[in-house]
Amino acid sequence: MPKQRIAFVLVSETWWSSVAPLLAPSPRPATAPLVRLLGPLVNQDAAGIWLGEVPANLTRAKGGSHVMMSLLIPWDQIIAMGALEESSGLRPGFAAMSVETVSDPPSAGRVEPRPPVPR
Repeated sequence: MPKQRIAFVLVSETWWSSVAPLLAPSPRPATAPLVRLLGPLVNQDAAGIWLGEVPANLTRAKGGSHVMMSLLIPWDQIIAMGALEESSGLRPGFAAMSVETVSDPPSAGRVEPRPPVPR
């Protein structure tokens, strides 16, 4: 059975706040300029990428659990994206987190560009 791919996506808080009414209430609203989304990558097409297992702002009549849906993120709203192979270290499902601005990151984690190699 193929491993599920997990999408790691950065979107603007502006786009995220326009989508939020479709989603289940979140315990903390986005306050940073970027929002990091993490969820199963269901598909990608000309319109954008589809994340799965996103809790919708709808509940089932029996039990009151949230209906799960796929969410389209248009390509023009994606600031950055990565895809991870499913691993035991990741919780399955969908997550959204604010990305705080870092004013001066430590130099130990910084990657310096390399000069071109002469031919």
